Amino acid sequence: MRIRKLLSFAILLFALFFVSFRIVKADSPLSFTKGEILNDKEIIEGVHWQKYKATSVNDEGATGQQVVNIATFAPGVAHVVAWSNVGAKGISASNLLAVAQNYEYYHPNYTVIAAVNGDYFAINGDKSMTSGCVADGAVLKEATGSRFYSVGFTDDFSYVMTSKGGSIPVSEYYTLDIFENTQGNVLRSTTLPSFNTMPAAGGISYCTSLSETDTPYEAFALELSSNMKLVDCSYIVGKVSERVTDTSYTGPMLVTASADYANLLSKGTPVKIYKTTAGAWEGITNAIGVGGQTLKDGVVQTVEQIGDHGTDHVSLRHPRTSFGFKEDGSLCLMVIDGRQETQAMDGVSERENALALKNEGCTQAFNLDGGGSSTFAVLIDGKLTVTNSPSDGGLRSDSDFLLVVVPKIEVEMNVTSTPEADGSASISGSSVITPCHGFEYNGAEVYVDGIATGQSYENFNLRGLEQGKEYNIALYVSYNVGKTTYIKPLYSKNIVTAGENSGSKVAPSNFNVRFDETLSGFNIVITYDDPTKALCGMSVKYNNLDGIVNRTFDSATVKVYSYVSKTFNIVVNYTYRLALGQVETVTLNYSYDFKVIYTYRFLVNDVVVKEVVGHEGDQIVAPTDFDVPEGYEFDSWDQEVGTLTKDIDFHAILKEASGENPGQPDDGGNEGGSKGGFNCNFGAYMITSLIAACSIIIILFKRKNS
Repeated sequence: MRIRKLLSFAILLFALFFVSFRIVKADSPLSFTKGEILNDKEIIEGVHWQKYKATSVNDEGATGQQVVNIATFAPGVAHVVAWSNVGAKGISASNLLAVAQNYEYYHPNYTVIAAVNGDYFAINGDKSMTSGCVADGAVLKEATGSRFYSVGFTDDFSYVMTSKGGSIPVSEYYTLDIFENTQGNVLRSTTLPSFNTMPAAGGISYCTSLSETDTPYEAFALELSSNMKLVDCSYIVGKVSERVTDTSYTGPMLVTASADYANLLSKGTPVKIYKTTAGAWEGITNAIGVGGQTLKDGVVQTVEQIGDHGTDHVSLRHPRTSFGFKEDGSLCLMVIDGRQETQAMDGVSERENALALKNEGCTQAFNLDGGGSSTFAVLIDGKLTVTNSPSDGGLRSDSDFLLVVVPKIEVEMNVTSTPEADGSASISGSSVITPCHGFEYNGAEVYVDGIATGQSYENFNLRGLEQGKEYNIALYVSYNVGKTTYIKPLYSKNIVTAGENSGSKVAPSNFNVRFDETLSGFNIVITYDDPTKALCGMSVKYNNLDGIVNRTFDSATVKVYSYVSKTFNIVVNYTYRLALGQVETVTLNYSYDFKVIYTYRFLVNDVVVKEVVGHEGDQIVAPTDFDVPEGYEFDSWDQEVGTLTKDIDFHAILKEASGENPGQPDDGGNEGGSKGGFNCNFGAYMITSLIAACSIIIILFKRKNS
C-alpha cells in the first residue's frame, strides 16, 4: 500500500511539473521569415510589387511554406478605392478583373494599378458584403456585422474605423451627381431635399409623383439601373429616359425649377443619388469591411483580440488577404496563398499574417476575406495581371474589392520651328491639358532639354536657339494627388530646329554621379562639362523605372522616393550632337545601396534631450548628461539601446533620489503575447505551487486516516 501511495505521489508531481511547464511555456514560437524573391518590380514611381517565398511558424510550433504577394504604395501616389458591381437587384458579385474593368468603365480617366478582394460576403445569399462599404463617395452599406469593423480611407492613406459592430455615420440628406455621357466626369453635384418634395426656385428634387406648385418646373423621367436599399441607405443609379410633360406621371424622376439644371439634363444623361459619410467620417469617400485588426501599434494581436469569425478561423491556416499601414503613411496590400501544400503554399493564421506585415514595416494591419476569395493583381506591361494562385483554381466572384488607381491626364501639343533673320532659330507651340475628374491641376511649364523656360504651356515661343540642332521639348505638369503635389513631364518630343548648324561642337565630358540622401529617399546628382552645349538629351532609369530628370547646362538631378532598403541599379543615357545628322548616345551604369533614414529621440519626462537621424543598423549612443527633475535621478532607458531599426522614442526611467524606484519599464513581452494561457511566469508558478501544496496536504491527510 505504501509503495502504491508513493508511486501515486510521484505521478502527481510529474503531472504538476508538466502542467507547470505548459503554463509557463505560454510564449508563442510565432515567426515569419522571408526567403527567395520571385518577382521584384516598380509598377510606377512610389509603387513597389514583390512576390517571394517564406517560411512561417504558427502558435502551435508548426512550420509552413508560403508564397506572398505584396504591393507597397508611398503616401499620395495613388487613390485607394472600394468598388462593387451594383446591378438592378443590388450587389452583383463579380471577380476581381471584371470589377476593375467595371471601375475603369465608369472612371475612364483612371487606371487600376493594383487590386485585392475585399470584405466577407453572403456567398450563398444576396452576395452583399458583411460590413459597411463606401464606394466613390457613396455609402452602399452603413451597418457592420456584429463582430466586425469597417475601415475608411483618406487620400493620404490615413484611416478611420468603426467600433466593433458599429455603423458608418451617414449624412441626413442625399446627394445628386449629374454626369456627362459617361460617369467619368461630374457636371454638377448637389444636395437634395427630402424625397417627393417639390423644388424651390433654382433647385432640383427627386420625386415619384408631381404635385401642384406655384413655382414653374420641368420633370425628367429616370430609367434606373439600380435602386438598392441596404439598411437605411438608398443608392440609386440611372439615366434620363425622357422629358415628362404629363402632370399625372408617376415613377422615378428629377424635378427642377432651374433652367440651369434643365439644360444639364437630356435623354441618356447619367445620374447617381446616394448618401455620403458624416461626423467623424465626413469626407471619407471609400471604406471596406474587415474581419478584425491583426496588428495594432506594431503589436501582433492575440486570437481573442482579433476575434473575427472565432478562435478556429483566426488560428487555422488558410489563404489570407490583408492590408496594413506603415508609420510613414505607406499602404501595403498583401495576399498569402494557401490550401495548396504540394505547391509549398500552406496558408497562414491571422497572427502569422500580421507578423508578415509587421516584418514589412507595418504598424497597423487588418484582415479581409480569405480562402478561395484571396486574389492579388498588379499592372504589368499595361495589363492588370493576377499574380497569386487562388485556391479555388480560378477567380471567385465576390461582393467588393480594394482597388488602387491613378489618374490619366491627356496632353496634346503642337510644335513648329522657324529660322530667324539673326541666324538663330525659334520653337513655338501650344498645348491643351485635359484633366480627369478628381484631378487637382496646378499648372504647367515648358522645358527645353530638361531646363525650365518659365513659359506657359498654352502658347510659347522659345527664341535664341541654334539652327539645325536637336532639342527636347517637354511639358512638366504640376498636380495634386491627395495632399501631395507632383511635378511630372507628361509630354516629351525631340525637334530639330530649322536652318543649318555650322558651328563646331565638342562632346560633353567629365561625367560624375553622387547620391544625396533626403528624409524621403535620395537624389541622383549628375555633373558634367558641356562648353559648346552639344548635349541634347538625357534619361535616367533606376531599377528599370524612368526617373524625372531636372537638368541645367552643367548638371542634372533625379529625385528618388523609396520606403524600402535595397540596392538601386542606375542607368544614365545621354545623347549629344556634333553636327547635323551626327547623334551619339552614351550609356553609364551605377549602383547605390540605399538605406532608410530613421529618427530616434531620447526623452526625459516627455522633454526631448537628444534627437538624431540615422541609417537602419547604425549604433545608437545614449546621452548621459542631462537635467532631471529635483528629487529624482536617472536609472535607465525604457528600451535597450543598441542599433537603429526604426523611428523610435526612448524614455528615461527616473527613480527617487533616496533610491526607491517608483516604477519599472515594460519588458515588452513576446510577439503579440501568447495564443492562450498565462503571460506571467510568476503567476504560473504561484498557481502550480498552490496546486502542489493542496495535493500534498490531501495525500498526507488520507495517509493519517488510513
